[in-house]
Amino acid sequence: MAIQHSPALTRETNDTMFNTAMVTKLFNTPAGGVDFGPQGLSGNYVIARITGITHPKLDPRDPSFQAGAARFSQTVAGDFSIAMANAARARQGVKVNQKLIASLTGGNQ
Repeated sequence: MAIQHSPALTRETNDTMFNTAMVTKLFNTPAGGVDFGPQGLSGNYVIARITGITHPKLDPRDPSFQAGAARFSQTVAGDFSIAMANAARARQGVKVNQKLIASLTGGNQ
């Protein structure tokens, strides 16, 4: 048995040493913690001590980041408009017949 050091892992790591299940366990372990699991398909076990966690800076020019930011913005805008409409209805004491609206707009098809 030998102590080995691994390179930094990412959540997408999936290789012969660290399969997806093991990487998920490691990322759920706090810094300084210890976890263990099978080493890929070899039948061996890995005992890992989490020695450090880094959070790489996000690049706002990255297309993946921009797409995620746009989806997040759309979701927040939708939630905000729904919350504002519900608040206005509640303030005015309006009751909405959802079944009637769904039948008129084809929402229940």
